[in-house]
Amino acid sequence: MIPEKYKKMIKLSEVEVAFNYDGIQKVTKDLSRKNVLVLVTESALKRENIKNVLSALNLKKFTICSSIEPNPEIESINESTLSLIEDSFEHIVAIGGGSVIDTAKALSITLNIEEQKSISQILAQGKNYQSEKYLPLTAIPTTAGTGSEATPFATLWDKSSGKKYSLTNKILYPKNAVLIPELTLSLPPKQTLYTALDTLSHALESIWNKKTTEDIKALSESAIALIIENLPRTLAEPCTLKHRVPLQLASFLAGIAISRTTTAIAHSISYPLTGHHGVPHGLACSFTLLELIKRLKKEGLELLKDPNLTKSLESLLISLNLKNEMLAHVTTEQISYHIPEMINRERTDNFLLKIDEEVVADIVRSSISLST
Repeated sequence: MIPEKYKKMIKLSEVEVAFNYDGIQKVTKDLSRKNVLVLVTESALKRENIKNVLSALNLKKFTICSSIEPNPEIESINESTLSLIEDSFEHIVAIGGGSVIDTAKALSITLNIEEQKSISQILAQGKNYQSEKYLPLTAIPTTAGTGSEATPFATLWDKSSGKKYSLTNKILYPKNAVLIPELTLSLPPKQTLYTALDTLSHALESIWNKKTTEDIKALSESAIALIIENLPRTLAEPCTLKHRVPLQLASFLAGIAISRTTTAIAHSISYPLTGHHGVPHGLACSFTLLELIKRLKKEGLELLKDPNLTKSLESLLISLNLKNEMLAHVTTEQISYHIPEMINRERTDNFLLKIDEEVVADIVRSSISLST
């Protein structure tokens, strides 16, 4: 049961939301008459709860595409487009985490028969790309963190350069999303942690953002409070569903917030670390959060309305020992080497404080030397 205050917040989303298995039938009742592309990973297909989702969808004509990789690459999207374009799909269902949903968003544009374009051509047009032609998307997340089910963004990667690209367009909002917390029960502890950290970074990046509003702050603070209360409990009792329900709700709330502001400095710092070294996204964009909080406090800027919530947040971040988590994936030398690549002006200019390479270097080096 979703408390009333969260129901009001969810209504701020551009995405129609339903909950649990019966929610699938509410938002997808017309799909039985359509040709549907279902995106889901090979490993997920083996799980009983995913089979239950497919059964609840009650699809009559559908194709399953399971060749989906983490951090979807531009080349793979182009290859998938070429192999699927002749099937004339009318709708896409994405069952998975951020990579699956982002892949589906990209294909929702490239598989549009009337306007055939590769994802490379669309990215080349950047913000000048305008289209009303797309395949509607239903997102059913199996993680609690990326918030992709609530945003008009898709993150794609160029493997050869290690560069990250953001596909942004209002048509990338899913038509609807179905939140089924049970689907997150099979997440390993590390993935549970890293996706929750992604939620936390989205919430904070929406607050220390020049585009923030009171509504956005309310969404983000609610997401932060839910993470603080439920992440430690989930890590301690990973098979307890009642702790995972608030984590998935927090992900959606933070997704709404970040869809209005876009991300800021923490994400900008993360991109080369994920692109070149495969550092999990949620970890890469959260290891600097504690240092960024300290800097904002030093400047006398209010982060959260409730000082006790700020203290609890700091305590949580310290307890998670993100420095050691980072150093399990990448060395301090490798992190330092990529500092010049960590300034993405579309992101850093959103931050409340002035950012240059010297400041980024100080943030990063302070973050990886923080004691616990």
